[in-house]
Amino acid sequence: MVAHEDLVYRNHLERLNQPEFRSTRYLDSLTSPRVMSSHLHLRYLPRQVCTNRTKIILLRRNPKSVAVSYYYMTKGMRSVEGCEGGLVTVQDYDGRWEDYLQLFLDGDVPYGSYFDYLLDWETERTKHPELQVLDLTFEEMKQNPVPTVLKVAKFLGKEMTRQQAMSISDACNFQHLKTRDADDETRCMDMTWKEGYGTYRKGETQEWKKWFTTAQNVHFDKVFARKMATSQHLREWS
Repeated sequence: MVAHEDLVYRNHLERLNQPEFRSTRYLDSLTSPRVMSSHLHLRYLPRQVCTNRTKIILLRRNPKSVAVSYYYMTKGMRSVEGCEGGLVTVQDYDGRWEDYLQLFLDGDVPYGSYFDYLLDWETERTKHPELQVLDLTFEEMKQNPVPTVLKVAKFLGKEMTRQQAMSISDACNFQHLKTRDADDETRCMDMTWKEGYGTYRKGETQEWKKWFTTAQNVHFDKVFARKMATSQHLREWS
């Protein structure tokens, strides 16, 4: 909405404009301004991201929240659209939370270790200081939505009033998005879910505390401290 300077909900068009899921033919067909998203490490993105100084918004989240969200997605997803179209069935998973948590800590999940992902972005950004990156966290977006919208607008070179930012913040409110997603006319059809699951779940920042036992939390913190010892984000979620 900031990029297009409007309040149009483009869920069915843009939510999965991801290089890892789409063909280059499809991505090349998108009209400007192109808004894409990706879960990939920087090293796996097209070289033009660096040479063209593509603007990047790096969105991070408390790894404990990521683990819970990832578990829910892994258990609930049935299929996802392939690069050349058509739905591809994903591997069915019906394991317990405590077992999945260890898989997450070991990086034995799709896309690999989230810790490695964070560290890799830090390393690559140091190697490529010419990159234009806006660093945001999910927690910041939830706590300060309007200032975050204004920050994004400034980064993208868009003039925006506080009232416009408030309108976009309201349009992107989690409950609003969840309601819209349930509407058959606007729902993204590039993935399917098991009964009772869906793209939008809770949208909270502290919900992980309802999942982690005391022992799991202590174990997670130890692994996090060991694997992220060199990270600038070590104390951010400690």
